[in-house]
Amino acid sequence: MHIDVLNRKKKKEILGKVRSIYEFSEEIIKELENFQFFFTGKEKIRMFSGNLDLKNFVNINRQMNVQNTGIYFATIERGFFRLSFEILTIYGKYATKNFIVLTEEQKKQWLQGEDIRINEEQIKKISCECPIIKTLKGDILSSGLIKNNIVLNYLPKEARNSI
Repeated sequence: MHIDVLNRKKKKEILGKVRSIYEFSEEIIKELENFQFFFTGKEKIRMFSGNLDLKNFVNINRQMNVQNTGIYFATIERGFFRLSFEILTIYGKYATKNFIVLTEEQKKQWLQGEDIRINEEQIKKISCECPIIKTLKGDILSSGLIKNNIVLNYLPKEARNSI
């Protein structure tokens, strides 16, 4: 697995994007600044917290071919920025912008792994391609990708019908 550690400037850019898209508080962004961020491959960003310095961290990963280190943070694909299910589980409740609140019917469809059609009222509240998906009660389900008023479901298979 190729690891590309994000320098301070790139990390600040990524966290700035998170803050502007989802309007996380300064407190949450400061908490995230305590982690080391790195690309695994071209699209996935992972974060790591620990006592291992980054040089040794990269060397260990090269020698041992570790598949997963840290927590999966986000994906940048085809120009879209999408937070991972794991990060949304921890931090999604702090987002104050760019989320869709599902109806009960939409929630059932989503939890079965289906893509859902959203209405004009739901679309008005979104200004990004990958919004956070919430229930009426405020529970975070995952994120999705919007295409032509349809939200493509990114809920992991192992989480379907278990939330």
